[in-house]
Amino acid sequence: MHSYSKIGHCHHLVAIMALMASVSSSSLAQSNPTPAAPAQPETNVWQGTLQANVPLRLELQWQGSGDKTTGVLTSLDQAAAKFAVDSIRVTDDQLVFEVTQLRVRYEGKFNEQRTEIVGTFTQSGRELPLKFVPAGAKARQQLREAWIGTLEAGGVQLKIQFRVFESDGGKTTAVMDSLDEKQGGIPAQATFNDQGATFDVPVIRAKFEGAWNQDKSQLDGHWQQSGQKFPMQMTKSAPEKLSSQPRSDRPQTPLPPFPYQSRRVTFDNTADSITLAGTLTVPPGPGPFPAAVLINGSGAHDRNVDLFGHQLFLVVADYLTRKGIVVLRYDERGVGESQGDYSTATSVELA
Repeated sequence: MHSYSKIGHCHHLVAIMALMASVSSSSLAQSNPTPAAPAQPETNVWQGTLQANVPLRLELQWQGSGDKTTGVLTSLDQAAAKFAVDSIRVTDDQLVFEVTQLRVRYEGKFNEQRTEIVGTFTQSGRELPLKFVPAGAKARQQLREAWIGTLEAGGVQLKIQFRVFESDGGKTTAVMDSLDEKQGGIPAQATFNDQGATFDVPVIRAKFEGAWNQDKSQLDGHWQQSGQKFPMQMTKSAPEKLSSQPRSDRPQTPLPPFPYQSRRVTFDNTADSITLAGTLTVPPGPGPFPAAVLINGSGAHDRNVDLFGHQLFLVVADYLTRKGIVVLRYDERGVGESQGDYSTATSVELA
């Protein structure tokens, strides 16, 4: 057993808000209605944009007053993922709240007119400015249209969706959803002209360009990414929702009971002062055993590496452990239960 009791330090960073895409939604706790104090704002729904690597729109909603105040934080650009606020304090001039599962703390001050809250959003030691304004004060965005197509590349099929929104002021914005990967709300830019449309996704260095068919219900074009070009067709359709459940047609997914021990573990990276979390699977018997650490190749994923409905690392860990090998698989930084910041990672740090 001593062969795996001490786990070496790893240098691997995770995106500031990536955790929002990987944790299941939490519902807003309900409380008995109480009369609003005179100093309370007319609306308890506030919105702001966090300027991380890409802009992320956040919505904070609270209800009640004093010790009975409860709230929920929603990441509007990440499939509207919701997170319960663990503690919140609202006074005449200050707002402070914490979301423990995201390791988030926000401290802000109301202006004299109580029309905005200016403060600092802190996550895992990183501080970013964030201003909230009442939701009613912002130009509302309405879904104008959605375009859906299937990208075929390298023997893999991915269903891609672009949702196009229009604000009250006529400004057009868009987001991309990778429906099969269950990743959504990726900021995009949409451009329309007489010949066709272009959807640009800077964060993944990808672009789709297509030409209209006769009634402008379809775009025939190409998906371009990393110097490669693939034919692709997109159709104007009703938007599809991101599924939070893996596909059911995955017979290789291991199911309990397992013929080995499965333990939740944490280990520290002293170089970056963070804690990573994962699962250690141990074969039966006295040991000692050979051991393996599963490390994902790219992107920020949880310990199971859930892609296209497959739980890749769960399958691999199960196979190896049944063959007598101890296996550690872990949440990458900022995902699941691991701390960290993927957005500032370099290749050296990831190695």
